[in-house]
Amino acid sequence: AMSVFSLHRPFRDCLGTMLDAYRPLKNAGNMRFALGAGMAYSYMYLNAGLPLNSPLIEPKLILFGEVANRAQMATFEMFFSAYRQMIINLRKRKKNWTTLKGDVFDEDAFLRSVEGNARAMSLRDTSTLRLILAFIFWDKECMVAMLDNLSNFADPDIIPARACLRLCFIGLAGFEMGRNKIANKCLDYFKTLSKFGSP
Repeated sequence: AMSVFSLHRPFRDCLGTMLDAYRPLKNAGNMRFALGAGMAYSYMYLNAGLPLNSPLIEPKLILFGEVANRAQMATFEMFFSAYRQMIINLRKRKKNWTTLKGDVFDEDAFLRSVEGNARAMSLRDTSTLRLILAFIFWDKECMVAMLDNLSNFADPDIIPARACLRLCFIGLAGFEMGRNKIANKCLDYFKTLSKFGSP
């Protein structure tokens, strides 16, 4: 339901709905869906281009991360911590902007601690965040490496906001780095959404 809802409205208009979904799901003990709503909120916020120094995002990431930690849901906790580290990189870092290693998250250490599907999905999410940083700071070497990591993830997603963000930056970086095949695949996704009236 959350996925369908966000395909028919601007992401900015869905933020309150995601928080409204998160709270009762958490109170009912349905942590996977509650944290899924928190993750959707976080991706929607980034897609909407809202300020990253706002109390509407970083305190929420801390809250969601703490809930994930208490629920022992490591991949959710990883996402919220990696997102926070990306924000820190944008605000404070003077070098190694595209590396997710710092005050709140260490990508390499986390990836060494997981395996199988959990590792693949975590690498997908950290690579998306690093691709955003690489595009912003114009780190071509990192863009190429992240495009390689994401080569099997240029497809729709159960969380549309996650797919939109990932495919947007795969497309942008792909065209810039001459990866036209994967970039055009991403562009086709957005053309399809537009065709069906998604904002």
